Amino acid sequence: MLAALQVSLAALAGPLADTAPVAPPPVVREAPSLAPTVDAIAPATFQDARFDPGIQAAFADTTRKKSIEYSDGYYVRLKIHQYASWAMLPFFIGSYATGSDLINNGNNASSFSKDWHGVFAGATAALFAVNTVTGVWNLVESRHDPAGRTRRWVHAIAMFVAEAGFVATGATAPEIEDGGEVGEGGDASTHKALAITSMSIATASWLMMLIWKD
Repeated sequence: MLAALQVSLAALAGPLADTAPVAPPPVVREAPSLAPTVDAIAPATFQDARFDPGIQAAFADTTRKKSIEYSDGYYVRLKIHQYASWAMLPFFIGSYATGSDLINNGNNASSFSKDWHGVFAGATAALFAVNTVTGVWNLVESRHDPAGRTRRWVHAIAMFVAEAGFVATGATAPEIEDGGEVGEGGDASTHKALAITSMSIATASWLMMLIWKD
């Protein structure tokens, strides 16, 4: 009896085991990508930029520097300015040598000093007039160029100071008579001090432009 009951239970357990529910496989979800696709950014960065002036200007300002164009006259004036600057030192040397001779020896100074000191002084004044015109003109044209701006302005201010010194130098110069004699008037020591100071400032500013490169 017991054996028959066990056989019956085994027969019933077979179909129930075959029909037991099977657990579904786990669902794997992919994490959304944080990087936008090319198709997603293309309308905003490429297509719209070609047709929207505002977007185009924004991209231009952040991706490239504004180009600075100079006129042909700028480079012509620059060459004149540079060549004239090289003549500055010989004029300074001639003015100093002849002027020292006149101050130290008075009427006993050499005829060369008496004849040429005024020539050197006049040539220096003409040189500074040319370089002031060419330098200021180019300074105005290059005002929007950030490259070398500090160097240009330091040079310009120093040369303006030197020019003011040369004007004061001329105002304190002793008179030279028609016969080459050293006359009265002016202050020889002040004249010499102002001349040396002005020459030193101008020379230092000139050397700065040769050494200080951007």
